[in-house]
This record gives sequence, structure tokens and C-alpha cells, in this order.
Amino acid sequence: MPHVKREKITALSGGVGASKLLLGLYDTMDPRDLTVIVNTGDDITLHGLKISPDLDIVTYTLAGIVDEAKGWGYRDETFHALKRLAEFGRASWFNLGDHDLATHIHRTAMLAEGKSLSEAAEAIRLAVGVKARILPMSDQSVPTMIATDEGELHFQEYLVKRRAEPVVRGIRFDGGDNAIPAGGVLEAMRDADRILVCPSNPLISIGPILAVRGVREALRARKKKVVAICPIVGGKSLKGPSDQNAC
Repeated sequence: MPHVKREKITALSGGVGASKLLLGLYDTMDPRDLTVIVNTGDDITLHGLKISPDLDIVTYTLAGIVDEAKGWGYRDETFHALKRLAEFGRASWFNLGDHDLATHIHRTAMLAEGKSLSEAAEAIRLAVGVKARILPMSDQSVPTMIATDEGELHFQEYLVKRRAEPVVRGIRFDGGDNAIPAGGVLEAMRDADRILVCPSNPLISIGPILAVRGVREALRARKKKVVAICPIVGGKSLKGPSDQNAC
């Protein structure tokens, strides 16, 4: 058989839309040659737990445990803890499944022990058997804030709690100017044979990654090796609110 050169691919990724493409790559290439740099602008703290939705969606999808119908969370998930939290008067607008809570508890405990978000992501992906490398865009918090006609909202409050109803006036990535890439991010972009910008929301999934210091410049330096897939076709989003908040 002719020798086929293995190529290293580094992908810039959001959550649900990107994960479907990443799964195709994962299944057709040596997954050890795939590095995924994931948006963490969606991250939020609820019930004292550090929640990283896009990191978890990518990890669960590549592990084969995601709820394929929803595109997020565990397959065959239950929500007993969330129901009890609601009975205590706690916020229940963000769906946290019982299995999913274990991930958030583990991540939060690691951070409390002084570990980084990168180290937590690595521990989680190894535990569920993912062979590709999964990196947060930064170990620092860079929440995506949505300016609306009703005031500024965290992205999760805008999208999940308010169901993308408020009119968007602007987007900012809080702390993006000072945040530095997580360890391995710039190296993965530098060493890749191909850089893939996944079909994620350009403003609120890819935008936060590019807001981290040095990432946009690293992408420009490799522009001949970059392939971007747009999730907006004919002015309409294939999934999610891209067409609502595209400026």
C-alpha cells in the first residue's frame, strides 16, 4: 500500500455545530493528530460549579457519549438534582443533568486544588477515552457579554435563559485583551499542517478565541494553511442564533 502522510490538524471550535464536523475528522484520521482549541467564552459559574459547555460538548461528542438528539449533555441523562435545586428555590434555567454534574464537580474541585482549566480538560478527556487533544482557548476567564436593548447579559443568560429574545446591540469579550492562550494553543497552530475554523458562530464562538492575545496573529501567520467553514448559508444560520446576532 502507498504511504499516506499523516497530517496534523488544529481546529478552532465552538460547541454543537463544530462537534459534528470534529467527529467526522476523529473517525477518519488518526485522532492523535487532531488538536481542538475550544471557545470558553460561554463558560459560566452556577451553583458554585464551573461549567464549560463547549469543552464538554466537544469532549462528550468525541467520546461517543453525547445526547445526539440535543447535541449536548450525556445520552439517556436524568435531571433529578436539577429538580431538587428548583425546589430549594435555586435557578433551574440552565439544564444540568445528573451525569453532567459529575463533570462540573470534578472540574470545580480541580480548579479549587490549584489546577488550571487546561489540566481539568485533559483529565476529563482522558477519563472518557478521547484520543484527540482538547485545549481551552485560555486558562483565564473571558466571558462573552451581550449588550442588548434590556442591558448587558452573560451569553448563557441571553441564549438559554432569555432564549435569544432581546435585541443585540453589541458583543464584548470581558478580559480578552489581557487573557493569554492556554498552554499549547499557539504551538498547535504553529505546528499544524492545516488549521480548520469550524462551522461555529463567527461572533460568539470563534470571536472569543480570536480575542485572546496572540491567537489572531498566529492565525494570520498561517493563513495559507487555514480553511474556514461558515455556518451561515444564504444569510441563515444552519443552527443556533447566528442570523439573529450577525452584525
